[in-house]
Amino acid sequence: MTMQLKHFIKQLGFIALVLFMVGPILFFTQHPFLGEWSGKNAICITVITTLFFAYTAGSLFIHRILLKQRSALLISYYLLDKILRLGLGIIMLLFYKFYVDQQLLLFAVNVFVCFSITAVLTTIYSIKAEKSEYTK
Repeated sequence: MTMQLKHFIKQLGFIALVLFMVGPILFFTQHPFLGEWSGKNAICITVITTLFFAYTAGSLFIHRILLKQRSALLISYYLLDKILRLGLGIIMLLFYKFYVDQQLLLFAVNVFVCFSITAVLTTIYSIKAEKSEYTK
């Protein structure tokens, strides 16, 4: 296994761990405000973190391929990645609004937290990976 692949797997594991810890934190901070609705909120948090993790895994995999090829498309990739991540969040909000339409503000806060965490961690990974790739 190459060093890049080990770093990639390590980063995905770290992102999974962070999202795994964020779920209960979001749940227990919102639990006093929800009462009997908190069980449904736990399912929503699980779906949000799973979707953002799946998107992040695919995004980092594409980044790894582009970086290995030293592609000129990396700058376009960074912009497209952030736009698609935002689009995923908006689609989740719209879907939730039209099909559930309860506690939309808390759902939006959960989406924003997961969006922010994955965007920051993906950016940090991309900077480190690009720096190590171009210093060879």
